[in-house]
Amino acid sequence: MTHSKTKNQSIKVTVIHSHIGGKSFWKDLNKNWKKYGETKIKLSVKFIKEEITLKELQKQNPDIIVCSDTAGSPSSFSANEIIALETFLKNSGCKHLLGTYALFQHLEQRTNGYDNRKICHLFGINPTMKFGTINLEQSISYCPTSPGKGVLWNNIELPYVSEGYCHSQVPFSLSWFNDEGKFIGGKDVTVLARNEQGTAVILYYSTKTYSAVYISTMPEFNTLQTKVDSQFIYNCFLFLVNTNPTLSLQSLCIHQVKRLHIKVILSQFPPQLFPSIQELILKRKKLKRIVTKK
Repeated sequence: MTHSKTKNQSIKVTVIHSHIGGKSFWKDLNKNWKKYGETKIKLSVKFIKEEITLKELQKQNPDIIVCSDTAGSPSSFSANEIIALETFLKNSGCKHLLGTYALFQHLEQRTNGYDNRKICHLFGINPTMKFGTINLEQSISYCPTSPGKGVLWNNIELPYVSEGYCHSQVPFSLSWFNDEGKFIGGKDVTVLARNEQGTAVILYYSTKTYSAVYISTMPEFNTLQTKVDSQFIYNCFLFLVNTNPTLSLQSLCIHQVKRLHIKVILSQFPPQLFPSIQELILKRKKLKRIVTKK
């Protein structure tokens, strides 16, 4: 079982609780996706005012949910919405999440605060941190943290210079890194790219059922005069749906072993799945001993 998309398939994306400033960007990407690759992007641009429900998410059944500058839009996720979002991601399987800019926390005109830190954990980020926003240079230059040019950087000259909104969400320390250069946002998060100052980051987080990318700036707030940000977001969609092959395969293997009472031979499985398969075998043997004693 694999989750890579071919040119004959499409990626269904739903944009929720997002800043109106990105609306033209999402519509343009939906219309002109062929400029950026072979995989069709089917965007449902919904600036939902009503409460988001699990039923609605299941009805739309997107591959990727986008939360674009939510706190800055400005809006806040209710407790019920967070439960619905988390339930959909964890129970649907092979779903993905993309967040941008002031998603977690924003102070609107120094009076009204919009606090979405309760969804930080969905991105692997510490929800006890406090966040603000800062003004950056006119263009944000992202340097990948790993060598090589994967799908995330297809058709993009590196470093990736974003022409989007030149502000970034940052911890109150005004950097995503400490003095030793260690990322302070969360222990299970991978930093895919950052600017030199450490004030702008692109992060990746993966679980057994979904994966997430967070961009601390707002590439979608773009005049569309240049296409580099459209290309990057398109690449992000491809990157997300092509991640987690091992975890997805693991889920499938575990499911099949549970469903079929077959003799499990470890050599038939990839090495990275051994711990989970062995754990299942031990549980089965333990259960068998209990039944035998009775």
